[in-house]
Amino acid sequence: MKIDSIVLQTAEKSVGCKTEKIYFDIKKKKYHHRYSSKFTFSAIQNFYASSQPPTINLYSEKETLKLSIKQKNWEKDANVVSKILEIIVLNSQ
Repeated sequence: MKIDSIVLQTAEKSVGCKTEKIYFDIKKKKYHHRYSSKFTFSAIQNFYASSQPPTINLYSEKETLKLSIKQKNWEKDANVVSKILEIIVLNSQ
């Protein structure tokens, strides 16, 4: 599956952008792909500020892959990343 774009979707908002393949590697007969995308800082902040687990949608020419996050995992991970983003904002002032 060659990913064309990615959408970060919360209950309030969705934002998407194109992807660019960085590289792929073969390990034990399995393909490992790495992609890059560019979201604005505010889009990432809004994504992690969501109280409900958001979804990440990956799009290709042939299919859409919807990645879900469990509530328990989301609460923990979003809290950590939100604190990191807050530190970035404070350090840039």
